Amino acid sequence: MPTLLALADERFISLTTFRRSGKAVSTPVWVGRDGEALVVLTPAHSGKVKRLRRDPRVEIRPCGRFGKVSAGVEAIAGNAELREEPADVVRARATIRRTYPVESRVFLGIERLGERLRGRPPAPRLALHITPTPREPPVASLAGESGGPSRLTGAQRAVRRRSSPH
Repeated sequence: MPTLLALADERFISLTTFRRSGKAVSTPVWVGRDGEALVVLTPAHSGKVKRLRRDPRVEIRPCGRFGKVSAGVEAIAGNAELREEPADVVRARATIRRTYPVESRVFLGIERLGERLRGRPPAPRLALHITPTPREPPVASLAGESGGPSRLTGAQRAVRRRSSPH
């Protein structure tokens, strides 16, 4: 299974966000690498931004231009941080332009032309910084090695309760 950062070498990734109901919504996006994170540039008023404001969890996997994911490809879990500061957006835009030099100029140019023809200002964009989800220890390990009485923290007890089949 590829690592999150290895996906920066893909032409497109499928970015899955989650609705309030828990239903997954996948979108093919361009991606670049910014240090230890993946970066995506997206319109500030997009559905994915609305979903990420409520729930930062994402799943990503390589895909084709139209979002088709090959059979058997496992998703990598991550968290997306919305970054709206102009410096963050400029940095993300530069990363995407380096990764997709021709495509980004053509696509964003067509988008700007369409906005001008409709008499609208350019759509604001923001950067998504995606980092891997920290792995939680298996629930069995939270009960201690012997399986006997344990000294769980409040957070560990909460994880255990959520994982319980009851």
